[in-house]
Amino acid sequence: MSALSDPDADEARPVGEDDALMDEFVTNLGKRPTSAFSTGIDDLDRAMIARNGALILLSADTGVGKSLLAAQIARHYARDRGERVLFHSLEMSRDEMVERDMSAVSGVALSKITGVHDLEPSNYDLIKDEYLPAYREWASRLHYVEGKASVSEVARNAQRLNHEHRGDSGIGLVVLDYLQIAKRPRDVSTERDDLALAAMTGALKELAMDLGCVVICISQFNNEGAKSSAPQTYHLKGSSSLGQDADVVGMMIDPSKDDESRAGEVEVSLPKVRKGVSGTTVTIAEQRHKAHFRALNDNDRADMSVADRLNAPSPLPT
Repeated sequence: MSALSDPDADEARPVGEDDALMDEFVTNLGKRPTSAFSTGIDDLDRAMIARNGALILLSADTGVGKSLLAAQIARHYARDRGERVLFHSLEMSRDEMVERDMSAVSGVALSKITGVHDLEPSNYDLIKDEYLPAYREWASRLHYVEGKASVSEVARNAQRLNHEHRGDSGIGLVVLDYLQIAKRPRDVSTERDDLALAAMTGALKELAMDLGCVVICISQFNNEGAKSSAPQTYHLKGSSSLGQDADVVGMMIDPSKDDESRAGEVEVSLPKVRKGVSGTTVTIAEQRHKAHFRALNDNDRADMSVADRLNAPSPLPT
């Protein structure tokens, strides 16, 4: 439980008498902010600075891969950081999530894992004997919940998991995929969907602060944002005020719509980074046929875009 939600926390005393706070200030004076949040993609991690208790709004138009990136971050937390994750998917089943996980960690095309294309016997044996046993271990920290839910239901599940696993640091990440199709709060007028959505992001921010974890909320663009080459927070679908509660707003853009030579790239624009530098853009490489994104190096830009187009056997959903 964070100090903000602890009724016993004495935060009303004068700041000047808080020796721990003053010592921390001197220690960190002039230093680059340390982020408690990470994605596993170095370029993004240098830009998306956030602390525990942060709400991150990750948005994109349909087909750019926002759910896949969120799932990749969830894998990173469970596998690389060893932290517990709650992922509420309102449109993909647990089976679909596991298929994408296995494609990403094994490098075998998702279309082969799902049976759309033939899976070679060697790949079958590799997944069954090597990747699946390892997945069972770290995926024990990965909780996928499918089906339409409200933010309050997500919060209850997160609080329950955090309580059950408080002995091993509780929960580290909560993901809601995605905001616009979640159940609306009962105490908000159905005639004002903008107010309902704003109330939902406010509740998600409160959840992040209460549990001292990071919450990622997936969102869509409105029609104007989908057409824009440089969408802003007011392009978020349903309410122009959605970005107010977020500590970080990331907007995924497909630059190949305007420049075919950039096929295989995704730009992540960051119009809001509360603890870092707002207005930056990070370009990453997409390998959606393997349900994966990676850092983009300038020296492999051309090779990557050509190779990924040749190796991608079929388009994938977000």
